[in-house]
This record gives sequence, C-alpha cells and structure tokens, in this order.
Amino acid sequence: MEYYDAAGVLVASVTTKVFKILGSVSINSASNPSGSITNTDFALGDADFFFAAIGGAWGSFPTISISGNTISWSNPKSTTWSGTLVYGFW
Repeated sequence: MEYYDAAGVLVASVTTKVFKILGSVSINSASNPSGSITNTDFALGDADFFFAAIGGAWGSFPTISISGNTISWSNPKSTTWSGTLVYGFW
C-alpha cells in the first residue's frame, strides 16, 4: 500500500516508519525542573521524544533520557526553559 500527495509524490508506504505519540507534558525549569513518566507502551517500539521549547529560551533545554519504560528530565545546568515534552515510539 502506498499513499501519494496531489502532485504524485510518494508520502508513505508499508515500509514508512510513523511516530506514535503516547502523550505529552508541559515542563519548565521553575515549577517542575525534574521528573519522570513511566509508560509500559514504550515496549511496543523504539521509544523516543522531542521537546518543543516555548518562548525565547532557545538553547536552554532540560536533559531528557529514556531507560526501559521511563522517560526522565532534569535541569543539571540550572538553566531557564519551558516547553512541551512529547513522547512515544517508532
């Protein structure tokens, strides 16, 4: 199965990897500079995340890691940041 756009360009096929979003959380350095979320659905694929910064704090981000079924964030550099952490799997 293949999907094409209006110009006839291939958009997706059966071999295309698609990111499945499991959830999101608003985090910032002031109110929740560190924390974690556990989700057993990480085992369904290759767990991954992205952080969408809000405001003018470009270049300042939390440290984010995934271990097993848990995604964690922290602020080891004591920087100021705010944004949304979106997590899921491929």
